[in-house]
Amino acid sequence: MHTEKLLTSMLFEPETELSLADTEWNDCLNQSIIHKMVPQVATRYQQTTNHALPEHIQQMMDNHQCERENWIKACNLWQNSSTVHHAILMKGFGHERLYPTSQERFAKDLDVVVQNFEAFCHFASILLEHGFSLPLLVQFTMDPASKTLKGLGRFTCQGGWDEAGGIELHFGEFAVDNNLSLDWQTLSQVSESHSFSNTIIRTPDLQTMLIVFLMELTTRPHCTLRDLYDGDCLLRAQSAETTILLTDIRQYELTPQLLKLAEAFTHYNRPLPSLLTELMAYQGTNKTHLKSKPWQQWLRHKLGQLTEKGSFALWLCSLFDRAPVTMWMLKKGIPIHGLLLDRSTAPIALHQVNHFQILTSPMGTYLLGGCCVFTDEEIEEIDSHSKELSGELSDAPKNR
Repeated sequence: MHTEKLLTSMLFEPETELSLADTEWNDCLNQSIIHKMVPQVATRYQQTTNHALPEHIQQMMDNHQCERENWIKACNLWQNSSTVHHAILMKGFGHERLYPTSQERFAKDLDVVVQNFEAFCHFASILLEHGFSLPLLVQFTMDPASKTLKGLGRFTCQGGWDEAGGIELHFGEFAVDNNLSLDWQTLSQVSESHSFSNTIIRTPDLQTMLIVFLMELTTRPHCTLRDLYDGDCLLRAQSAETTILLTDIRQYELTPQLLKLAEAFTHYNRPLPSLLTELMAYQGTNKTHLKSKPWQQWLRHKLGQLTEKGSFALWLCSLFDRAPVTMWMLKKGIPIHGLLLDRSTAPIALHQVNHFQILTSPMGTYLLGGCCVFTDEEIEEIDSHSKELSGELSDAPKNR
């Protein structure tokens, strides 16, 4: 509890002078990892003690700075890359814009949303051409009504947080989990441009940022101090009417997150922002508006478990990588995955090669599957066929 009080003071009252023993500093540095406020505590430690940081904290600071530099680099590269495609930054720098100028927000990745898969290919190609990599599979889902692709891919940079960091590039929507998401049309209508660190970024407006923040809280059992600080900054910066905010909060069933946030303010002995007090006064029972997909979620979960249970289970999983099953999953709204085979460019289209489904695109060719359990021989054979197909498509007349 003593350490939490010290961390709270460092975050909310950075001008307060502190005189701590070495053991107290060690506790604060280690707890800052849990509370996602490493930069604030590490900077304060160096300014106060003139001592070098512990090795594990210094490594985290190095990773943090590397990630920030690459995120800003990506924003600069994207800024003037297209008049058609735009990228909206979720959380991250949008929250930090509300911080005092001397504070950096600690995060391992940057969430970015673009309109569709075509825009994803545009921005992803820029990342891959400037030092980023795509070490993991890309996730795809299909909107049942429009038949358009949605999903996300994580692009990492050397010197950062490896597969836990980088840029998480969403297309079509920003999905917090299976039940909570905001589509591109909604986000684009409320996006705003801001100057940040010598570049221009687009973020949702403050009202939408608060809703996204509350959505994110649904994925956590309790608030960290960084969550509390984000919530405090967002609530105090709001200009929207309380009734308008309540409509969104009730639509997405986020009233329990207001309670969680209020409990955190009490726990850390911080005054409740007046807007939070007003919102709490109107809380009530909500009707269900969320679209849940229980059987799709169950199947996706079971497939993930099967891949860890040995050779026979892997063989069963491989059946979900056959083209008919993969396409059935995609059309039913069950997430599938794509392995980037090569960087050959071609129009966006789905093709069946032997027993498998591939997706050609302007940024490369993907091998799609429900589980993506492929042998080396299968990948080599599919890769050979896909290169032939991509070559035919890229050489085809444009008016064909």
